[in-house]
Amino acid sequence: MDGNGWSDIAYNLLVCEHGIIWEGRGARVMSAANGEGRNTDHYAVCALLGTCGLVEPTDEILTGLRGAIDYLRQRGAGDEVLGHRDGYATSCPGEPLYAWVRAGAVRPVKRTWTEEAVRDLPLLRIGAGVVKDDHRRWDVKTLVALLWARGFPIPSGTDETVFSVAVAEAVRAFQRTEKLRPDAVVGPKTWTALLRL
Repeated sequence: MDGNGWSDIAYNLLVCEHGIIWEGRGARVMSAANGEGRNTDHYAVCALLGTCGLVEPTDEILTGLRGAIDYLRQRGAGDEVLGHRDGYATSCPGEPLYAWVRAGAVRPVKRTWTEEAVRDLPLLRIGAGVVKDDHRRWDVKTLVALLWARGFPIPSGTDETVFSVAVAEAVRAFQRTEKLRPDAVVGPKTWTALLRL
């Protein structure tokens, strides 16, 4: 900056892994990071990703990048969003981030805690939990407890660790009330409905 008279770092804005937007040159100052011919008509926003460590953009980074784009558009930037490689011979941004750019740089959809929770829950159907030491019997027991809590009890005396016909009927009844396909398969949509507050 001091020796060459540059106006701060070559980027207008930068986004860290936490989604925080940092000011480099800021708005309405010519960028120097876009490649020949693109610095006078394009802003530059840098996502702090690398080729090791954090290499794929998190939802926080994508949200921050979207915020940076919106901020610059409020200050005169146009609609076009490009990757560094679109104006310069480079592999920047990496494939995951470039795919997001090419898909329109959309803001990530915020998932609810139930949607986050069900991502790792098992797919359950008739026959699950049959083996005595199978962890899925506890998954079935959790399912049965949630069905009871939602007002869909299974008959008294039914083994609550086995996904039986009785459990399947309770699941179907619950799915019908939630306007889900009544297939007695407990996947992400049924888990989400069962866990919804």
